[in-house]
Amino acid sequence: MPMDVRAAIEQLKLEWPEIYKAVIYQGIMLERELVLVHLNVAKIYDSLPEAVEEVAVGTPSN
Repeated sequence: MPMDVRAAIEQLKLEWPEIYKAVIYQGIMLERELVLVHLNVAKIYDSLPEAVEEVAVGTPSN
């Protein structure tokens, strides 16, 4: 992550802690949704090893 992005995130965290928390929470929920899509597809197609690999590399669920 570029340093200017890190600085912007840190500034957001310091100046607007509630917005920072909301953004982090939203990111967590989006990631959880991605993982659940992969796991649900794995159940349907009996492909857990492939789903684990897709989650590990961060493949979008499209």
